[in-house]
Amino acid sequence: TLKDPIRRAWYLLTLHGISLDDQQQTTRDSAFLMEQLELRELLEQARGADDPYAEVERLMSGISKRINTLVGQMALHFETPSPERLEQAQELLRKMQFLQKLRFDAEQLEAELDEAL
Repeated sequence: TLKDPIRRAWYLLTLHGISLDDQQQTTRDSAFLMEQLELRELLEQARGADDPYAEVERLMSGISKRINTLVGQMALHFETPSPERLEQAQELLRKMQFLQKLRFDAEQLEAELDEAL
């Protein structure tokens, strides 16, 4: 469970007394939300691309890099936790959850493409 960076972050936040309810939490970063919309558009466009596999792989690679960047930022917030840093860690966790869902959707599209062959 703790090998998954999202579950690990969730666990660490709960250890610090942060109550998390993923059903009612969303990121407040409007630039990040716009980026998510753009990435979802690219994912949909990948279906009709000349080489949809290459497009999906490119998207998944970018998503994985972004998650890894957020994991690194998250680790810094737990080195010297404070109420402000823990709130920032919550925001990073929300972003990681968005990206994980997008990566899952990209994997689903890849599976659909495999089935269509």
